[in-house]
Amino acid sequence: MKILKDPNFDDIFFSSIFELLKWFRQFGIFPLALSLIAIALIVVLRLTAGTGTKSASLPKMYNSVGIAVAHSPFDAKYLRAAVPASGAQWSSIVRQARRIEDPKQRIAFIHTFVISYIQYAEDIDVYGTRDYWATPAETLARRRGDCEDFAILELMLLKGSGIPAADIYLTVGADLVARRDHALLSVLIGNSMWALDQRASSPFLTTSMTDFRPILTLRGTQVWLHGFAIK
Repeated sequence: MKILKDPNFDDIFFSSIFELLKWFRQFGIFPLALSLIAIALIVVLRLTAGTGTKSASLPKMYNSVGIAVAHSPFDAKYLRAAVPASGAQWSSIVRQARRIEDPKQRIAFIHTFVISYIQYAEDIDVYGTRDYWATPAETLARRRGDCEDFAILELMLLKGSGIPAADIYLTVGADLVARRDHALLSVLIGNSMWALDQRASSPFLTTSMTDFRPILTLRGTQVWLHGFAIK
């Protein structure tokens, strides 16, 4: 029997998972929340098998496998925020980055600029709301932002510097040590996926990151959930 997927399934799924994640975190049972997400990923994979159109596969990152879905709760915020800035400062950084031929050195240059120029701050302290995805222009003007603001600023600078848009991904997940949500940039160079995390002084291979559990990844209008092998 073929299971037909409700067109609103993805939206309902994501909303339920993130609400449950918050609930579990509130009561101090964060590992159980991650287990719940893993189970939900299996359910989504089974319900969506054979029901969607072909979608680009997600390169391996954070020791996980990508499962393409139609929507995420962050789509509107992401598409609004992921736009280039303008002005002398923006043009100067992009020009300097473009002069660096080695793509690894180029992403390291942009990462160093962003983490040295922008100070980490919660959305509530900068914008007066609990969750706001800032544009690069807003982040540069205030010189403050949280994890996704760092990631989006780096994303657009990398695009401007000539790194192919198809190789840059915004990944949202859970910091297993701090037990909170986290976002960072994932960049494919050759056959290797590199993480640009505002907490780290330089890019590093995603395979070496063990304290982060990815939940979903965005690239343009494409969305993937992360699944993990059962050990």
